[in-house]
Amino acid sequence: MRSVLLSLALLAFSGSAVADDDFDDLDFGVEEDDLDFGGGSDDDPVEEDLFGLDDDPIEDFDVVDDGFDAYEDPDDDPLVGLTDQLGFEAMEQAEPVDAGGKTATVKLDVVGKQPLGDNYPAQVVAVERDAVVVELPVLLGRSRAGFEGGPYWVQVDVLAGEIVVATSTQWVARQSLAEFGPSFAFFKVLVPVKSSAGELTLKVQKLDQLGSAGAPLFTRTVAYSLK
Repeated sequence: MRSVLLSLALLAFSGSAVADDDFDDLDFGVEEDDLDFGGGSDDDPVEEDLFGLDDDPIEDFDVVDDGFDAYEDPDDDPLVGLTDQLGFEAMEQAEPVDAGGKTATVKLDVVGKQPLGDNYPAQVVAVERDAVVVELPVLLGRSRAGFEGGPYWVQVDVLAGEIVVATSTQWVARQSLAEFGPSFAFFKVLVPVKSSAGELTLKVQKLDQLGSAGAPLFTRTVAYSLK
């Protein structure tokens, strides 16, 4: 029995020796230079981990927990807190802009009044230390359909005595008029004055073009007082 075991051991040793001696002579048809694993060079050899499998890809991402977890209460919406941190208010919380009450409407009577006529008085609407603000409305048309003639200018000259101290103009054309309702020009100018009380004259004229001689339409006067 001992001789049999000894024979088997010698046989295994000799077979292993033959395999080790002849391994370098084996040809598998693949050259060492043909092996390319897609990384490294002579100057930058491929590391042992060819595919970066040793690195945990999860660690390459920085996951920041700023409280954006699932929430049940809508009031705990993290976006609300974020907008507060950035100095913005959520749109749902924005307060409506106070426009100072209801939108004003034009309350000028047009019954029996002709366009470009002497229909409305001039008014002093503001007072400064040495000036007043005067406003004069002028009816331009009842509707776009009633507009006649080509484009023109309406000019208002404000005189203190015989001196023109302020001028205001407005261009008028078919497309500048409201389609279904009346249209007005509101001439509003600041007029310097030399006395604490007095009277101003407003001369209204129609011009074909700026700088040309105008056709007088009407004249209005308005009293003022700085007190």
